[in-house]
Amino acid sequence: MRSLPLFLIAFICIFAGSIYGQSKFDSVTGILIDNTGSMRTQLFWEQSLAKTVVGRIKKESAISLFGFATDSAQPYQRASWAKMIQCSPDRDAVVSHVAKVTTAAGQTKLYDAIRFSAESLRKSPGCENSEATLILISDGEDRASEIRQDELFKLLTETKVKVLVIGLIDELLDEPGFTARSPAKKSKDFLKKLTSLTGGKVVFATKKMTAEEVVTELF
Repeated sequence: MRSLPLFLIAFICIFAGSIYGQSKFDSVTGILIDNTGSMRTQLFWEQSLAKTVVGRIKKESAISLFGFATDSAQPYQRASWAKMIQCSPDRDAVVSHVAKVTTAAGQTKLYDAIRFSAESLRKSPGCENSEATLILISDGEDRASEIRQDELFKLLTETKVKVLVIGLIDELLDEPGFTARSPAKKSKDFLKKLTSLTGGKVVFATKKMTAEEVVTELF
């Protein structure tokens, strides 16, 4: 049997490679729930918000779900990033998993979690080249991350992941110290800059608002 011409073999290889590298979904939306100890009194509220967010994500988009898990391997407990669901079209599975999220003990590594969530959205099989959006539900407090704020902002800009935030800062202290901003002000400033630099948006939810009102304003 005659062998195929070299140019035809090359064309087939290039075509197959391009098909293999294509994303299965045009867009992917990640949801990062801050289920750390400092948020334990607001966990039910976060779950309600996350479920409502899932209902608003367009059907053509895949969804990834992230949160925190206790890491006891270090001298001091850390609440480190945890991947729960990756690049899935199954809304029911995401909602079901959200309902099962429990509080993770340890110092919050929020900046690291944002970083790894963004990187995961870009590397998930089937979502590699998709338009990526990360929705963070958190009070914005970080206690133990390895990555610095400026490094995080640079990474998010380079990866082109848009960040939307539901900020739950009502329970943070609003009184400044002698030499520092109040925890509420510090978190608010961080979340505003995080969303501004990535082309996203932040909504600071109050307890007077319903989950539907918060998510409607976010979208």
